[in-house]
Amino acid sequence: ISYAILVINKNQIFIDDLTIKIINFKTLIFLSIILLSSIGYIISYSSVNIIIGDSSRYSLVILPLYALLIGYFLSIILSWSKSKKKLNFLIQALIIILLLVKLFIFYNTVINNSKNHLEYNYLNKKNIIETLNNEFKLSKKDFLNNVSFYIYKNKKIENLSKPSFEYFINNFVEDHEYKSNKCYLVIINTFSNDYKNENFTKLLRELNSLDYIANTFKNNFNDHYKFENFFIVRSQPNLAGGCPKGLLNDYIFSKKEKETYNFLNKKESNKFYKIKLGNTFKYYLKILEKNMNYPLNILFEIIKIENEINIILHSKSLRNSDTFLNGFWDETHLLNPKLIFRDYSNNKTIKLDLVDGKLGEYNMKTPWSISINNFHNGEYSVFFEFDKIQQKYNKQLKINKKIFLLEKSFIYKK
Repeated sequence: ISYAILVINKNQIFIDDLTIKIINFKTLIFLSIILLSSIGYIISYSSVNIIIGDSSRYSLVILPLYALLIGYFLSIILSWSKSKKKLNFLIQALIIILLLVKLFIFYNTVINNSKNHLEYNYLNKKNIIETLNNEFKLSKKDFLNNVSFYIYKNKKIENLSKPSFEYFINNFVEDHEYKSNKCYLVIINTFSNDYKNENFTKLLRELNSLDYIANTFKNNFNDHYKFENFFIVRSQPNLAGGCPKGLLNDYIFSKKEKETYNFLNKKESNKFYKIKLGNTFKYYLKILEKNMNYPLNILFEIIKIENEINIILHSKSLRNSDTFLNGFWDETHLLNPKLIFRDYSNNKTIKLDLVDGKLGEYNMKTPWSISINNFHNGEYSVFFEFDKIQQKYNKQLKINKKIFLLEKSFIYKK
């Protein structure tokens, strides 16, 4: 409308030339940013998306310029209508009405989401963290390693993306001594089910019948606790590597991930490097294959403790399921990863499945811990094997079964 007014009234001076040049220049920049951002998105994610006018983070870069241009364009309309008092009044009134309607819609959307979509309600999730802390006396380590958030819709369970309460837990939650060996599932009320009446028993039966629940958690949902807007289930893990993890912040490095990155930064790819610290053995691996834009860095910590061996796998790439970014932050999965111990004395092998499925998908995030009890004395060669590497946005990546020698001579003595 503003440009039409300028064209039709080009011989009338109601706005100076400098302002018009500024408007044209900023409009050119605005359109260029939209074009470049859209092209960048298409190249990065292999899908068409015009970066303008939506609520995604990709539109944030143009919002300041967008606001300035709207201000300039409104000033053109108001300057043009200044001599026409009635029209000017109507335009001003229309602008005020539109702003009030927009404000009303925004307010109602926020209030509606806060009440009826508790999965997006920060205060509700904060209340859940505080309830877990008060009711179960979890340590900070328990929170980050044993707790996961879910929503249940249309008879399907989905992990709640991006709770990201790591900072809140580390800074505002009391750190209890208790170390739990159980998983804590938080099921948030989505209002598709009523958790407060007889339907709750039916809901528990439905959840128990899901393959994901059966594969992930050992016992049924008898140990459950109902609250106003959510309920908590406490269960033994059915996974070799422990519990799903839903509260970690996927945008920051852990200490172990920083250590792994710094150690492997200039090291050769596709071979393990070993460091021994007392009873702890650290094995670093940088996987870099064709069509991989960035390497997959891995750290195995193998700790000997009396009659058992504790194994912890650290990897930033296998903790990217909530970043929704490409490149280094691309969501990465290892399909059926395992460690293989081959006994030199009899050539027998012990296969240790880290997870049956995709490590790095949804809440199946590192650090991933597993223990072996009653391990026999002997000398072993140790191999790391997986069936496939997959990445969410890197469609060119096709890496099938790989096996790496982790340790040629691993000696275990009780």
